[in-house]
Formats: sequence, C-alpha cells, structure tokens
Amino acid sequence: MWDKKFLTKYNFLSQTIIFAHPALAQNFVGTASPRSSSFVPFADPGMREPDSVRFGSRKFTVIFIVMTTSLITAGLIVIKDKQLLLAFSNNKQAFYLPGGKADPGETAVDAVIREVFEELNIELSPKQLRFYTHITAPAFGEQNGVVMEQDCYITEIQHEPTPSAEIGELRYFNTAAYQLQPHRPPGVVEVMRRLKQDGIID
Repeated sequence: MWDKKFLTKYNFLSQTIIFAHPALAQNFVGTASPRSSSFVPFADPGMREPDSVRFGSRKFTVIFIVMTTSLITAGLIVIKDKQLLLAFSNNKQAFYLPGGKADPGETAVDAVIREVFEELNIELSPKQLRFYTHITAPAFGEQNGVVMEQDCYITEIQHEPTPSAEIGELRYFNTAAYQLQPHRPPGVVEVMRRLKQDGIID
C-alpha cells in the first residue's frame, strides 16, 4: 500500500499518518494540525503496517488507533418550534441530549426513562417514546478509542422540565445556534444533522 498512488490519494504533506476506525474520525479532525499529521480512515482493526515508512527522501511516522470500548447510552429528543432541547452537563461543560448511560442489563428505553427523570424531573412511559435513530460517534470527554452507541427516542412533553443539580441549563437549539457553542459533542452534531435532513428542526 505504501506507493506513490497511495500517498497522492491522501495528499500527505505531513510527517505523521494517523490510521483510525472511521467512527473515531472526529477525535482527530479539527484537533491535529494539518501540517503535523494526516488522518486516514480504515475499517479493519486488524490492519497493521510498520511504525514508520519511507517514500523517496521522506520518512513518515505511522500511528494506529483502534476502537476499544463501546459506551451504551440512550438519548431523548424533544422538539419545540423546530428546535431541539439540549441539557448542559456541568461535568462535561457541553450541551447534550437529555439521557445517559445504560446500567448493566438495562434496556435503552428503561435507561432513557430513568435518566430523564433524574435530569429533568419528568416521568415518561415506554408508550410515550418513539424510536428515531441510532447514533455511533466518538464519546465526547472520554479517552480516545471510546465510542458512544446511542438509541434516540422522540417524545412530546406536557410540562416544562426542571433541571437537576447536574444540569446547568436547558435550552432549545436550531443547527445554526448550536454551531456557536464552544464544545459540540459529535453525537449531538450527528443527531441534529439527521433531524434537519428530515425537516424536523431548522
């Protein structure tokens, strides 16, 4: 694979080449300097090459990062005036979908009902939840290699939610407003992209 065609395809202008599972791309894109590293997605975690390679007079350092851990979560989608309700995590300092990690043996539906009650003081029943989509994305605020797997459910709420102590603020966002946030977890970015594509939010 280490030939002129391969290097030209990825336009390597840097000295470090990072290989990672595609689901981990957002861990590196926008954080690594384009002059110091290049990202190449690969789907085979068993793929291995030398830790360095030469092409002509140029020597490249090769880094492999593979998916190691899945974080099973569930998220709640609440829409108002074509905007998405997000909760600010005091711990992670970012706006997320209401919801959180599933306990061992807990279903996604049970997890989102429990987490929403703990975070928003709203009681939901399974009949009030409609499955919308599943998101796979790098887990924001976790170590590299941790991937979030999240089932997302849509519901309508009859009463204004009340944030718990772990939630700093509740706010409705459209996609443009969310882009102004300093920290944007990849999972939230992806679910908002799908909601906008489906015409559910602006």
